[in-house]
Amino acid sequence: MIKLVDLSYQVDGKLVLDRVNLEVGKGEIVAIMGRSGSGKTTILHLINGLVRPTGGEIWVEGREISRLNERQLNQVRRRMALVFQYSALFDSMTVADNVAFALRQHHLLPAREIPEAVASRLELVGMEGSEALLPAQLSGGMQKRVAVARALAMAPEIILYDEPTSGLDPVAAHEVDSLMRQLRSKLQVTSLVVSHDVVSLFRLADRIAVLHDGQFVALGTTAELLTSTVPIVRQFIEGRLEMPARADADPGRPGMERR
Repeated sequence: MIKLVDLSYQVDGKLVLDRVNLEVGKGEIVAIMGRSGSGKTTILHLINGLVRPTGGEIWVEGREISRLNERQLNQVRRRMALVFQYSALFDSMTVADNVAFALRQHHLLPAREIPEAVASRLELVGMEGSEALLPAQLSGGMQKRVAVARALAMAPEIILYDEPTSGLDPVAAHEVDSLMRQLRSKLQVTSLVVSHDVVSLFRLADRIAVLHDGQFVALGTTAELLTSTVPIVRQFIEGRLEMPARADADPGRPGMERR
């Protein structure tokens, strides 16, 4: 569903991403883990066409998109949805109007069918009956659910999540993680998640890629990362201020890659 080939991105002379490679299969939940400012969100913006790469290729459902014009990109974007870090709901709109926004903007349904479509999306995320509420009347976790419902409005094949548990308490974060896995089971959507929340990602993802200094230093399942000897992986997982003493890695461990 998503394939990054030697993807690079540079801005103001700074190399943010340096020839990264990643594949995400249909229905898979893949996470990108790394410190703040490591380029995680940039990868989502590149896939969504919000910024253009300075090198490499981006494939979405078998189509290379990095050189498409804006009209062509909009066709691709309709098959993807981006859930922003802090939900990005419109404060002056009700929950129903937030969820219906894309449907109305793109004239995808007759006006009489939109309320039913909104209700079905809200039911999927456990927010049925909230249509008349404003975002300010919702908790952080509830706002995140509405943001996911808005993302689902256009029936995307791919959902990109930017720090989905940021700012949430542990219980609300667990609820959002469970919701994302339920959506995969119900809708077979493909998910790419970026976060620095180790607990959340280990609970959620099928595979995790660790981004450091513009490159993926490891890629594997939760079990593989937990036993990884790659120093930066151990430092991140354990929350150490300093790098572990061992400076080498095991390049032969299944499911791992080191660059």
